[in-house]
Amino acid sequence: MTMEQAPSLRSLGPWRSGWRRLRRDRGGMLALAAVAVLLAVALFGSAVVTRLVGHNGDQPFIYAAGSGQKPVGPWTHVPNPSNPPLGDYGNLLPAPKGTKTELFVLGADGPIGRDELIRLLDGLRTSLEIALGAVLV
Repeated sequence: MTMEQAPSLRSLGPWRSGWRRLRRDRGGMLALAAVAVLLAVALFGSAVVTRLVGHNGDQPFIYAAGSGQKPVGPWTHVPNPSNPPLGDYGNLLPAPKGTKTELFVLGADGPIGRDELIRLLDGLRTSLEIALGAVLV
């Protein structure tokens, strides 16, 4: 065999070789897709959900907290009046008819009545930022 007929044995770099091996592995590709989805949710989830439901995670909702009751549960529509009507002794009166309602997908927290889903997504982003900072250091 002459030099012109010999097959070229060009070495692939470690990144290319690893990428080829990963592409052939179904479990590895599934894990890569799961990590990509988790990163996308952590980075953009809070902003998207805030835009969809129309309120942010720090906005208190007096009707979601209830007056001395448990906070609202998942998939609840809660009235959002700017000035809630109070009865005797400061108790909440039912919301007036025609009041705009807000959706709480995972419910509300404690006595303030903030949206749990948005707060959970904000916490996910914060945890990711701290983890990436620790890895870089």
